[in-house]
Amino acid sequence: MYKYWIKYQKGEEVRFISHLDLLRALERTSRRAGIPIAYSQGYNPHPKLSFATPLSVGIVSYGDYLEIELTENLEIDEIIKKMNDNLPLGIKFLDGKKLTKKVPTLGALVEATEYKVVVKSSGLKEKIEEILKNESIYIERRSKKGIKMVDILPLILKLEYKDDVLSMLLTTSSTANVKPKEVLSLLNINNPNVDKIETYCSKGDKLVTPLQWLDLV
Repeated sequence: MYKYWIKYQKGEEVRFISHLDLLRALERTSRRAGIPIAYSQGYNPHPKLSFATPLSVGIVSYGDYLEIELTENLEIDEIIKKMNDNLPLGIKFLDGKKLTKKVPTLGALVEATEYKVVVKSSGLKEKIEEILKNESIYIERRSKKGIKMVDILPLILKLEYKDDVLSMLLTTSSTANVKPKEVLSLLNINNPNVDKIETYCSKGDKLVTPLQWLDLV
């Protein structure tokens, strides 16, 4: 079997497609394109295709990643071309690499995600400054186990507002995370269009993209 990491785009045309629908679209496209995806064994086999992070409905992404496992050894350029020739409008493969050694899963490596929101607000810059002066910011999260208070301030790695663009770099690891809507709620920004710009892993004390990470290991 042969594994690949692929950077892809989920554009404006499919902003409101669900995570499951995206998975189904990729599976159907791979069949049309003749890309030999490997399947799990058992009564209900499923394609060996996984995402770095699930993408929420309503978010456009220009820097998301997936891992795909094939039964044949194809060149990455061939995979990208064949898929892009058949993918629905708004979904596009941008770049990729074949894995040449055993590495952790994408989901285990992801540490942070960059988001941008276009919004006009005369007092937003001052509001951000006030928020970042706090020693902690606790929010309430509900789960099957009950209500939990979480300090999200350490998880906000960057929060800036310039030229009507709000930029956020947020922790999105498997052990700790903060969602864009949780930060936007602090800023009293309701129902904006959120764009996901890039996904990052950590290498030493630096944040790098997953494909850059592969070059460094």
